[in-house]
Amino acid sequence: MYSKRLPFDGSHPRLGGGVQADLAVRTMGELRPYLQDSDCPGPDEVYFMYRELTHADDAAVWSHHRIKHDITVVPPGRLGREYIRTAGHYHPEAERGLTYPELYQVVQGEAVFILQHLAGDGLVSEVVMVAAAPGDEVIIPPGWGHVTVNQGQSDLVIADIVAADFLSIYRPYQEQAGPAYYLLSSPAGKAEPNPNYPERPLVTMLQARQWQERSGWSNGGGWLYDQFMAAPGRWEFLLRPTHRWAGC
Repeated sequence: MYSKRLPFDGSHPRLGGGVQADLAVRTMGELRPYLQDSDCPGPDEVYFMYRELTHADDAAVWSHHRIKHDITVVPPGRLGREYIRTAGHYHPEAERGLTYPELYQVVQGEAVFILQHLAGDGLVSEVVMVAAAPGDEVIIPPGWGHVTVNQGQSDLVIADIVAADFLSIYRPYQEQAGPAYYLLSSPAGKAEPNPNYPERPLVTMLQARQWQERSGWSNGGGWLYDQFMAAPGRWEFLLRPTHRWAGC
Protein backbone atom coordinates (compact mmCIF):
# COMPACT_ATOMS: atom_id res chain seq x y z
CA MET A 1 0.00 0.00 0.00
CA TYR A 2 2.86 2.39 0.80
CA SER A 3 6.64 2.25 0.67
CA LYS A 4 8.07 -1.26 0.37
CA ARG A 5 10.35 -0.28 3.26
CA LEU A 6 7.30 0.03 5.54
CA PRO A 7 4.86 -2.91 5.30
CA PHE A 8 1.28 -2.49 6.50
CA ASP A 9 -1.26 -4.77 8.11
CA GLY A 10 -4.47 -3.39 6.65
CA SER A 11 -4.46 0.34 7.34
CA HIS A 12 -1.78 0.29 10.03
CA PRO A 13 2.02 0.06 9.72
CA ARG A 14 3.44 -3.27 10.80
CA LEU A 15 5.93 -2.55 13.55
CA GLY A 16 8.85 -4.90 14.14
CA GLY A 17 11.25 -6.52 11.71
CA GLY A 18 13.21 -3.29 11.59
CA VAL A 19 10.19 -0.97 11.33
CA GLN A 20 10.01 1.37 14.30
CA ALA A 21 7.73 4.16 15.51
CA ASP A 22 6.27 5.75 18.61
CA LEU A 23 2.55 4.96 18.58
CA ALA A 24 0.28 7.60 20.13
CA VAL A 25 -3.50 7.22 20.34
CA ARG A 26 -5.83 10.23 20.45
CA THR A 27 -8.56 9.30 22.92
CA MET A 28 -12.10 10.61 22.98
CA GLY A 29 -11.41 12.27 26.31
CA GLU A 30 -8.50 14.21 24.81
CA LEU A 31 -10.44 15.18 21.69
CA ARG A 32 -13.66 16.40 23.33
CA PRO A 33 -12.53 20.03 23.91
CA TYR A 34 -11.84 20.37 20.16
CA LEU A 35 -15.29 19.24 18.99
CA GLN A 36 -18.45 21.08 18.03
CA ASP A 37 -20.36 18.79 20.40
CA SER A 38 -18.07 17.97 23.29
CA ASP A 39 -20.70 15.70 24.86
CA CYS A 40 -21.28 13.49 21.82
CA PRO A 41 -20.62 9.74 22.01
CA GLY A 42 -17.53 8.34 20.36
CA PRO A 43 -14.99 5.52 20.48
CA ASP A 44 -12.51 5.45 23.35
CA GLU A 45 -9.65 5.46 20.81
CA VAL A 46 -10.42 7.89 17.97
CA TYR A 47 -7.30 7.94 15.77
CA PHE A 48 -3.74 6.67 15.71
CA MET A 49 -0.41 8.44 15.15
CA TYR A 50 2.74 6.51 14.26
CA ARG A 51 5.39 9.12 15.00
CA GLU A 52 8.90 8.99 13.55
CA LEU A 53 8.02 5.90 11.53
CA THR A 54 11.13 4.58 9.77
CA HIS A 55 12.97 1.41 8.94
CA ALA A 56 15.95 0.95 11.26
CA ASP A 57 18.31 0.85 8.27
CA ASP A 58 17.12 4.34 7.25
CA ALA A 59 16.85 5.98 10.67
CA ALA A 60 20.33 7.54 10.56
CA VAL A 61 19.50 9.34 7.30
CA TRP A 62 16.34 10.87 8.75
CA SER A 63 18.16 11.84 11.94
CA HIS A 64 21.11 13.40 10.09
CA HIS A 65 18.79 15.63 8.06
CA ARG A 66 16.63 16.43 11.10
CA ILE A 67 13.40 15.41 9.36
CA LYS A 68 10.76 13.06 10.74
CA HIS A 69 8.11 10.95 9.03
CA ASP A 70 4.72 10.14 10.55
CA ILE A 71 1.67 8.10 9.58
CA THR A 72 -1.79 8.93 10.95
CA VAL A 73 -4.76 6.58 10.69
CA VAL A 74 -8.22 8.16 11.08
CA PRO A 75 -11.13 5.68 11.03
CA PRO A 76 -14.45 6.59 9.38
CA GLY A 77 -17.42 7.67 11.42
CA ARG A 78 -19.14 10.58 13.11
CA LEU A 79 -18.62 12.63 16.23
CA GLY A 80 -21.93 14.36 16.71
CA ARG A 81 -22.63 16.05 13.36
CA GLU A 82 -18.95 16.14 12.39
CA TYR A 83 -16.94 13.57 10.52
CA ILE A 84 -14.16 12.07 12.60
CA ARG A 85 -11.17 14.40 12.38
CA THR A 86 -7.92 15.33 14.05
CA ALA A 87 -7.72 17.91 16.84
CA GLY A 88 -5.94 20.57 14.80
CA HIS A 89 -2.79 22.56 15.46
CA TYR A 90 -0.62 25.51 14.49
CA HIS A 91 3.13 25.40 13.93
CA PRO A 92 5.95 27.03 15.92
CA GLU A 93 8.30 29.60 14.47
CA ALA A 94 11.25 28.25 12.50
CA GLU A 95 13.09 31.42 11.43
CA ARG A 96 12.54 35.11 10.63
CA GLY A 97 8.90 35.14 11.59
CA LEU A 98 8.06 32.08 9.49
CA THR A 99 6.56 28.99 11.10
CA TYR A 100 7.61 25.49 10.09
CA PRO A 101 5.95 24.14 6.93
CA GLU A 102 4.70 20.55 6.76
CA LEU A 103 3.95 18.22 3.86
CA TYR A 104 1.12 15.68 3.83
CA GLN A 105 0.26 12.90 1.42
CA VAL A 106 -2.92 10.84 1.34
CA VAL A 107 -2.05 7.14 1.30
CA GLN A 108 -5.58 5.72 1.52
CA GLY A 109 -9.08 7.13 1.81
CA GLU A 110 -10.70 10.51 1.29
CA ALA A 111 -9.30 13.51 3.18
CA VAL A 112 -10.38 17.08 3.63
CA PHE A 113 -7.74 19.39 5.07
CA ILE A 114 -9.22 22.43 6.83
CA LEU A 115 -6.49 25.06 6.56
CA GLN A 116 -6.67 28.43 8.28
CA HIS A 117 -4.22 31.30 8.03
CA LEU A 118 -3.39 33.18 11.21
CA ALA A 119 -2.79 36.89 10.66
CA GLY A 120 -0.42 39.05 12.67
CA ASP A 121 -3.28 40.27 14.88
CA GLY A 122 -4.03 36.71 15.95
CA LEU A 123 -7.24 36.51 13.94
CA VAL A 124 -7.93 33.95 11.22
CA SER A 125 -7.66 35.77 7.89
CA GLU A 126 -8.46 32.91 5.51
CA VAL A 127 -9.98 29.42 5.59
CA VAL A 128 -9.54 26.83 2.83
CA MET A 129 -10.93 23.29 2.71
CA VAL A 130 -8.81 21.06 0.48
CA ALA A 131 -10.20 17.72 -0.73
CA ALA A 132 -7.47 15.15 -1.39
CA ALA A 133 -7.37 11.58 -2.73
CA PRO A 134 -4.69 8.85 -2.55
CA GLY A 135 -1.36 10.11 -3.86
CA ASP A 136 -2.25 13.78 -3.46
CA GLU A 137 0.26 15.93 -1.59
CA VAL A 138 -0.89 18.92 0.46
CA ILE A 139 1.66 21.45 1.64
CA ILE A 140 1.03 23.43 4.84
CA PRO A 141 2.89 26.70 4.25
CA PRO A 142 4.20 28.92 7.05
CA GLY A 143 1.47 30.74 8.92
CA TRP A 144 -1.24 28.11 8.51
CA GLY A 145 -2.92 25.80 11.01
CA HIS A 146 -4.82 22.70 9.96
CA VAL A 147 -7.24 19.89 10.77
CA THR A 148 -7.61 16.64 8.81
CA VAL A 149 -11.08 15.16 8.28
CA ASN A 150 -12.00 11.65 7.15
CA GLN A 151 -14.95 12.27 4.84
CA GLY A 152 -14.91 8.75 3.42
CA GLN A 153 -16.32 5.36 4.33
CA SER A 154 -12.99 3.63 5.02
CA ASP A 155 -9.88 4.33 7.06
CA LEU A 156 -8.02 7.50 6.11
CA VAL A 157 -4.25 7.00 6.12
CA ILE A 158 -2.01 10.04 5.72
CA ALA A 159 1.77 10.40 5.72
CA ASP A 160 3.60 13.58 6.61
CA ILE A 161 7.16 14.85 6.85
CA VAL A 162 8.24 17.78 8.97
CA ALA A 163 11.24 19.13 10.88
CA ALA A 164 12.27 16.83 13.71
CA ASP A 165 12.29 19.77 16.16
CA PHE A 166 8.68 20.63 15.32
CA LEU A 167 6.16 20.61 18.18
CA SER A 168 2.46 21.12 17.45
CA ILE A 169 0.65 24.07 19.08
CA TYR A 170 -2.77 22.75 20.07
CA ARG A 171 -4.06 25.31 22.58
CA PRO A 172 -5.74 27.78 20.17
CA TYR A 173 -7.78 24.96 18.62
CA GLN A 174 -8.68 23.64 22.04
CA GLU A 175 -9.72 27.05 23.37
CA GLN A 176 -11.96 27.68 20.34
CA ALA A 177 -13.35 24.14 20.09
CA GLY A 178 -11.76 23.27 16.76
CA PRO A 179 -11.29 25.04 13.43
CA ALA A 180 -13.07 28.18 12.23
CA TYR A 181 -15.47 26.00 10.24
CA TYR A 182 -16.74 22.50 10.98
CA LEU A 183 -17.20 20.00 8.13
CA LEU A 184 -20.49 18.29 8.88
CA SER A 185 -21.73 14.84 8.00
CA SER A 186 -25.31 16.03 8.39
CA PRO A 187 -26.08 17.69 6.09
CA ALA A 188 -23.22 15.99 4.27
CA GLY A 189 -20.30 18.22 3.38
CA LYS A 190 -21.69 21.42 4.90
CA ALA A 191 -19.12 23.90 6.23
CA GLU A 192 -20.66 25.35 9.37
CA PRO A 193 -19.10 28.41 11.07
CA ASN A 194 -17.62 27.90 14.51
CA PRO A 195 -19.16 30.63 16.73
CA ASN A 196 -16.12 30.64 19.02
CA TYR A 197 -14.20 32.64 16.41
CA PRO A 198 -14.95 36.38 16.68
CA GLU A 199 -14.30 36.91 12.98
CA ARG A 200 -14.51 34.32 10.23
CA PRO A 201 -13.71 34.90 6.57
CA LEU A 202 -15.73 32.98 4.01
CA VAL A 203 -14.42 29.47 3.44
CA THR A 204 -12.97 28.48 0.06
CA MET A 205 -13.42 24.91 -1.23
CA LEU A 206 -10.57 23.54 -3.37
CA GLN A 207 -9.37 20.27 -4.82
CA ALA A 208 -5.80 19.24 -4.00
CA ARG A 209 -4.64 20.19 -7.50
CA GLN A 210 -6.04 23.69 -7.10
CA TRP A 211 -4.30 24.14 -3.73
CA GLN A 212 -1.07 22.90 -5.29
CA GLU A 213 -1.36 25.50 -8.05
CA ARG A 214 -1.92 28.22 -5.50
CA SER A 215 0.83 27.11 -3.11
CA GLY A 216 3.38 26.29 -5.81
CA TRP A 217 3.60 22.59 -4.94
CA SER A 218 3.00 19.45 -7.01
CA ASN A 219 2.95 15.73 -6.40
CA GLY A 220 6.49 14.36 -6.31
CA GLY A 221 5.86 11.09 -8.14
CA GLY A 222 6.07 8.55 -5.35
CA TRP A 223 5.37 7.96 -1.68
CA LEU A 224 6.79 10.57 0.68
CA TYR A 225 9.03 8.10 2.49
CA ASP A 226 10.65 6.99 -0.76
CA GLN A 227 10.92 10.53 -2.09
CA PHE A 228 12.86 11.55 1.00
CA MET A 229 15.19 8.56 0.90
CA ALA A 230 15.93 9.18 -2.79
CA ALA A 231 16.93 12.84 -2.23
CA PRO A 232 17.10 13.78 1.45
CA GLY A 233 18.77 17.13 0.73
CA ARG A 234 15.69 18.29 -1.17
CA TRP A 235 13.75 18.79 2.05
CA GLU A 236 15.94 21.45 3.65
CA PHE A 237 13.09 23.96 3.29
CA LEU A 238 11.18 22.11 6.01
CA LEU A 239 13.88 23.29 8.44
CA ARG A 240 14.55 26.67 6.85
CA PRO A 241 11.38 28.00 5.21
CA THR A 242 13.18 31.11 3.96
CA HIS A 243 14.66 28.79 1.30
CA ARG A 244 11.18 28.65 -0.23
CA TRP A 245 9.12 31.48 1.25
CA ALA A 246 10.38 35.05 1.50
CA GLY A 247 7.41 35.85 3.74
CA CYS A 248 3.85 34.76 4.30
